[in-house]
Amino acid sequence: MKRLFLLAAVLLVPVCATAQRDDRDEYRHHRGRDRDERTGRIDAIVRDCEGRSNDFRDALRRALDHSRLDGSYREHRLNSDARRLEQAMNVVRDAWNHDRDVDRSRRHVRDAVSAGRDIERAMPRFYLRSYLESEWRALRSELNRLADIFEVSGIQGDR
Repeated sequence: MKRLFLLAAVLLVPVCATAQRDDRDEYRHHRGRDRDERTGRIDAIVRDCEGRSNDFRDALRRALDHSRLDGSYREHRLNSDARRLEQAMNVVRDAWNHDRDVDRSRRHVRDAVSAGRDIERAMPRFYLRSYLESEWRALRSELNRLADIFEVSGIQGDR
């Protein structure tokens, strides 16, 4: 009887160990897939924010050139803020593409969101074309998504 028990134990231990290893491998596989999906989402958000910041900068420049603010300090300030946001998003893109690390890229995201906040504060003061306002709303929305995923404070205000 002892021999039978011992034989059963010897035969079952490798089977149990294999089952546990399979469970751990499955967990790692799912965890890796989840990480890949998250990385893919971040890639898309960074790419969208970067593209939208370029589009917004160009649209703002065109709108200001055809506004009563043309040639003013306020035009210069808004263009400067848009350029700062666009450059900050370039840094975010480069940092993210280099490291794929949320913690290392977070400070760059914080800088981009800060530039976005400056634009948000300036936008209500000026009457600008509706297409520019919709460009800004789309960019602000993407910046808030970026802020959420990198766990930084976003831009307030859905006017």
